[in-house]
Amino acid sequence: RLLTKTNRMPRWAEHFFPANVARSVYILEDSIVDPKNRTMTTFTWNINHARLMVVEERCLYQVNPENSNWTEVKREAWVSSSLFGVSRAVQEFGLARFKSNVTKSTKGFEYVLARMQGEHP
Repeated sequence: RLLTKTNRMPRWAEHFFPANVARSVYILEDSIVDPKNRTMTTFTWNINHARLMVVEERCLYQVNPENSNWTEVKREAWVSSSLFGVSRAVQEFGLARFKSNVTKSTKGFEYVLARMQGEHP
């Protein structure tokens, strides 16, 4: 599926983007469901702004071995940049932003699940 992220860009990155360039980041997600092993694996990566930074993520969702009513996720991410002279700073920024976004999305996901189970967090 195709997703769009609209995080605010830091000021230092704005000069890399002319005014007519899209500020949104388009992301592809490829999902593989394995009903036999009861797993789902998602792969996501940005398809634009790749000259500035590429962020790739892999998530493996599977049944918790100790409690079959629970799902656990193993999340891995890679951030790369080939911008001469600033690639390390861009990678560090990308990783920090990724961690922040994962924390927020996990809290949102847990909130929705709690509401679906009748809890009022």
